[in-house]
Amino acid sequence: MPNYSEPVANEGAGAAGPVVESFAPLSGRVLGYVAVGAGLLLVLGALLSDPAASRGLILFGVVMCLLAWVVLLRPLVVAHANGVLLRNMVRDTFIPWSCVERARVLQTLQVVTATKVYHGLGVSRSGRSIAKESRQGHTTPGFFGIGGSGMSGRSYSAEAESSAARHSIGGTYQAYVESRLQDLSAARASSAPGQPVQSWAPLPLAALALAAGLVMWIVL
Repeated sequence: MPNYSEPVANEGAGAAGPVVESFAPLSGRVLGYVAVGAGLLLVLGALLSDPAASRGLILFGVVMCLLAWVVLLRPLVVAHANGVLLRNMVRDTFIPWSCVERARVLQTLQVVTATKVYHGLGVSRSGRSIAKESRQGHTTPGFFGIGGSGMSGRSYSAEAESSAARHSIGGTYQAYVESRLQDLSAARASSAPGQPVQSWAPLPLAALALAAGLVMWIVL
């Protein structure tokens, strides 16, 4: 039975197969857990003091927990046996290894296929680090990271651009994710062919709807 990080509720996750490795920067996860913890403490404190008079605080704490989970904790990049799953806030994208041409982390993780570039929010880089790299004269990505060129205007191949990207950001976690996905894609490129699948994720959609409803309740 496949081991998923949360119950499978959409077609993309269902096609992915057993988990090989999950990717997400520790800093974002820590911030998410801190936000959830703060929300829970707010709810607990309000319940212990005066629940009737502190209804607004209770609802606000619940909203904090819901939004922190959807925005900070749910986004994840997961390598599965059959491909890579980009688990974003409310939508999942499964890309078979046979479709993956390359991967690069700009402001989001970009997984490039022959027809489209798919974005994963689970692994990202700050705009400051990208601007710093640009000022230092490293390879500049093209539109959505496709067809980048160097200072001389030469076009790089996918392999050369990926190598330049890994070199330019050194031994960072983002570089490791790029390299790991490239290696997994190369090792499993001969696996059963398929097409990328995008699916809405019902649980975070329900969480956002509940948060919106609670906000309206607070306001009214």
